[in-house]
Amino acid sequence: MLTLLPLLVFGCVDQAVTCEAAPGDGAGDPYASGPYRVETSTFKVDVASRRRSRPLDLYLPQGREDAPLVVFHHGFAAPRSLYHRTACHMAGWGLATVMPQWDESFVFSQDHSELREDSLALLPALEMLETLDQVDFDNLGVAGHSRGGKQALFHALDEDRVRAVFAIDPVDSGSPFGDPDPVDFPLVSESLAALEIPTGLLGAGRGGETFDGGVISAPCAPVEGNYEVLFEASTAPTTLWTLPEAGHSDFADPCAEDPEACEPCIAGSDPGQARAVAGALAVSFFRMHLEGAEEQEQWLTGSGLPEDVVLDQR
Repeated sequence: MLTLLPLLVFGCVDQAVTCEAAPGDGAGDPYASGPYRVETSTFKVDVASRRRSRPLDLYLPQGREDAPLVVFHHGFAAPRSLYHRTACHMAGWGLATVMPQWDESFVFSQDHSELREDSLALLPALEMLETLDQVDFDNLGVAGHSRGGKQALFHALDEDRVRAVFAIDPVDSGSPFGDPDPVDFPLVSESLAALEIPTGLLGAGRGGETFDGGVISAPCAPVEGNYEVLFEASTAPTTLWTLPEAGHSDFADPCAEDPEACEPCIAGSDPGQARAVAGALAVSFFRMHLEGAEEQEQWLTGSGLPEDVVLDQR
């Protein structure tokens, strides 16, 4: 039985969230604020594999009818609050956004097979939200960063209603604490041939670097399971954007605002710009594929794409 309960918890992860940016003019530039004010709320949802309540944040564009829904999965052991500004940005452009918090830490890694089950367990909760007329639950996108990018790709494979998936510097790896069990930690690259929906991958060129050349430290995004591997494994209509000088954690709020907060990952040359690119591409990608906004193509592959972004498509 899955339940959805209002939650207000004070703490470093589950504190109430607000979107402070004032609405923009909606002229179309995805790097600017969108035209909608955003209402935020926090809930708990009972997930399948552990029968435990997990919190999630909901970002709703006010005054938008039939808003597409995007589920955003956080990175390994990361609080979902690290992606708050990206969620606010997407919702400001009319994309209702849900950010769940999964059950893991730096001393415990939830099995990725369980994460697949838990992702699907969100859907009954989302159906409960269908009483909100402004959300279109049959117009669904999924996104995520790092391990959450892998989870987003699995979510897209497992749920028929997903129409587009956007993975930010995804990491296709097993347990960080030992040899991966292929049952508990399956590789999504081995299943991507079955994915047929529009797929977006954003890669950080420095994600595979370490502070000491790998003598003691490990890369945050190992090259053997990074965005390039996933791009090669994909057979769906796939776009890969690469930021050659970006670091793996540049897309999280603390790193984007203070490069020292990127540790233990290598910071890129301009983390704030990397986060801005990720947010803008996510907005344009989902507006194009969930709303049919063809004019967004210019921001994805045309003149609106920053010069330092390397583009590949298949």
